[in-house]
Amino acid sequence: MPRRPPTPAEIAAELLGNLPASQQASALETLKQHDPKLAEQVEGSLFTFDQLADLDKHSLQTLLREIAPEDLATALHGAPQALLDKAFANLSRRVAEQMKEDMEGSRTTAAEMDTVRRQILKRARQLAAEGKISLGGEEEWVE
Repeated sequence: MPRRPPTPAEIAAELLGNLPASQQASALETLKQHDPKLAEQVEGSLFTFDQLADLDKHSLQTLLREIAPEDLATALHGAPQALLDKAFANLSRRVAEQMKEDMEGSRTTAAEMDTVRRQILKRARQLAAEGKISLGGEEEWVE
């Protein structure tokens, strides 16, 4: 089945997804002032780092295999507890413990964290476009 072309909101969300969080917020606020309906659609299409906690188990594991442990440790600094818990639960016990130790002893700048998070989100979007993961969260089964 051929893929449908992206909507303008999806294109805008993809572009915004490559910006630091503070610039994303500013751009969305400006868009809200000029076109509230489009801004709402863009927000709905914008996938954020914190939303990785909403990925289904298979998708998260697939993504985690694509990320170097040191990059994951950098990206997880300051992440919500739900994301930390889910990420560590989907790593081997040894890797999770080592990562926790590395995170406790390291210093990460906001710029480093933001850069790595954007790279991870870019890879997540690539994997989703290839059909290897779903960014939609847990699948719902209908009987």
